Amino acid sequence: MKKRRKAALPAELSGLLAWLKERGATFDDTIELRTTSSAGVGLFAKRDLSAGETLVSVPQSCALTAGVALASELGVAVAAAAEKLGCAEACTAELVTWLFMCRGRTEPGHAWHAYLVSLPAAPDPASWPEAQRAELDGTTVGGAVDEALQHAAQCQGVVAQLATEVPELASIAEEDLLWARGMLLSRQFPSHLGGENSTGSAGRAAGCLLPLLDFLNHDALGTPVTQALRYVQPAKRTAALGCVALTSGALIQKGAEIFISYGDRPNEELLYAHGFCIRDNPMDDVALALVLDGGTFGGGGEQEEEPFRIRRQAAGGIPSELLRAAAAAAAKQGEEGDAGMAAIPPVLDAPLEVGAALEVGADECMLLHSALLERLQAALPSVAADRRSLLAEGLLDQGAGPADELHHGAARRRQYVAMYRQGQREVLLEAVTWLEGLLQAAADGESEGEGEGESEGEREGDDEDGG
Repeated sequence: MKKRRKAALPAELSGLLAWLKERGATFDDTIELRTTSSAGVGLFAKRDLSAGETLVSVPQSCALTAGVALASELGVAVAAAAEKLGCAEACTAELVTWLFMCRGRTEPGHAWHAYLVSLPAAPDPASWPEAQRAELDGTTVGGAVDEALQHAAQCQGVVAQLATEVPELASIAEEDLLWARGMLLSRQFPSHLGGENSTGSAGRAAGCLLPLLDFLNHDALGTPVTQALRYVQPAKRTAALGCVALTSGALIQKGAEIFISYGDRPNEELLYAHGFCIRDNPMDDVALALVLDGGTFGGGGEQEEEPFRIRRQAAGGIPSELLRAAAAAAAKQGEEGDAGMAAIPPVLDAPLEVGAALEVGADECMLLHSALLERLQAALPSVAADRRSLLAEGLLDQGAGPADELHHGAARRRQYVAMYRQGQREVLLEAVTWLEGLLQAAADGESEGEGEGESEGEREGDDEDGG
């Protein structure tokens, strides 16, 4: 039988590997880049790898950070232009990093060109075609994507201003900014691995890009994650920077793909940041906000949104913090009638922990039940379309040729949206069912109490008659 020839590596990826070697990265006899049927490109074991073996070592000088962008010739020019034009506040470190990436991707002579040109299209929904983004309408991810697009449009306005002083920025379009944003959002590692400790937009920790290591895919199939990333300090008495090493925690067979875990995250977060979902994700949750008079919690008279995360029942269900807040809202509603529940964009931080057990009243149960049932009913019209998308999953796993690539990608995205919406429906249905159980138990208890009261009254009447 004739041995199948391995597909040649695209020129951009070959160029990336050569660039990394020049900078001192080591990976030659351990790993190789290959294309995958569903995740684009991944890292694979070149031979059998033993536990504790260093698979990849990337010098810290290869880490692309906000500090690198700000210190570059472009970063300095942009900062000076922003100061001159009076838009320094809008010219954030994040935006400068985006601009640095956009220019580096198109300039062959740029110091980071070999890396940036090897990167794929942005996978997150903000970079999807408009028709595919529309499938997220009415969801919390859809709302967050709309906000991201508005932010990118505002940034493009700032770039147009800066281009009057820095002409090379004139060629950067809004779609380029969205690409850079998507790369950072979906591929970044903690900033300390790149030698920095800084914050990005909305006060969140800024990350760094680590070439080659950012081709590691998520362990979506549930196989044991046997790798660990760690920062290795340089030897003492040297001026050299450290490196970031990928180490195996167990035997990895030749030809196996090497995964890392992006963490136990709900599909809402995975879809928003990475553009994919996990079927039957046990970490799925639903974001809900309690909208009430600020005075209820000691604030002023303005409306406030208090965000909560409702999980699957097995993971805690409705958090006790939400039940407490609903009790306060129900009491306020009884007084003024102006409290309610609202959906919010996804909070991409750690969700609230479930608190201690507490007594649950009928008023707060009814308030929550009404809000969640409304959300569930709004999600029902897409059930049939989602089922069709999920039934086609096996066909997509067979792979696609170049002519089918566009259709293949669109169908895969529809599947991810279907997985996300299905998870949302399941969480909502579990929460609604749980609340209905509480309300039914309360109603049964009242009926029993009334029955006991009537029986006692009848007995007292009989005693009087008999007397």
